[in-house]
Amino acid sequence: MKDLFKGLGLIFVFLSPLTEITKANTPTFQITLDRITEIRSTESKESELQIYLKLSGENVASALEAGTWQLDRAEDNLGKPIEFAEGFAKTFLPIRKRPGLSADQETGILKLRLALPARSSTHLNNLSGSVALRVYRYQIVPIPDILQLTNKTIDNPLFKTHRIQVHVIDPRHAFPGYTKDDEADLLKQRATAIRVEGETQRVKSFLLQDSQSEMIAARYSSFGGGGSTVFSAISDTPLATDTQGSLMIPIDPQEIRIPFTLRNISLP
Repeated sequence: MKDLFKGLGLIFVFLSPLTEITKANTPTFQITLDRITEIRSTESKESELQIYLKLSGENVASALEAGTWQLDRAEDNLGKPIEFAEGFAKTFLPIRKRPGLSADQETGILKLRLALPARSSTHLNNLSGSVALRVYRYQIVPIPDILQLTNKTIDNPLFKTHRIQVHVIDPRHAFPGYTKDDEADLLKQRATAIRVEGETQRVKSFLLQDSQSEMIAARYSSFGGGGSTVFSAISDTPLATDTQGSLMIPIDPQEIRIPFTLRNISLP
């Protein structure tokens, strides 16, 4: 079971209300340069150097937020120091993810905003500092026999703890393109969907598992907003009646400070 979620590049923990949480090993990350964008405007507040940094490592999927940036050294080829851009929020913000060929090749993109160097500058000699990442473990909350629960609300104290409500809905609401009778019958055999209400940002993803707790190959998707998100899954083959749904919820954030050092960065 653990190998299943390890393959997704996640730090995980399986919990019931009485299960003890065991600390996971601290993951390692690397930061490299992705690209640079220069914005110049007659309004000085709108002019800035945007440096996009690529975050890689074995558990990028578990790193959800970055913040509290620190600059140890930032100077251009003229020897002039570079400061943070005006209004740059050093508080924690979500990390944008870039999928890879497999889950363990997923990378994150961090955006660092600096004040513009002089027009005569051609590159940054040195850019070094650090950024804090919030790395989460995942609580896997099961929904047993999910195919038997259509149009029902799941009564689980863990959902109440996370301030969410989970409703198993008719999969036709998640796949509105399936309108013919035979397509509707196909959905009943191969698909399921849930609607999560409340603090929906607490839910990372929705998965299906078979009776042996193995992940079921399916096309997973989600959509929504405004306090309501629909998660769905559709398989190429009929689902067993004892198929189990699982919600992955980030918990217990660990803050890790990651240093970075970049040299001889060419300016746009």
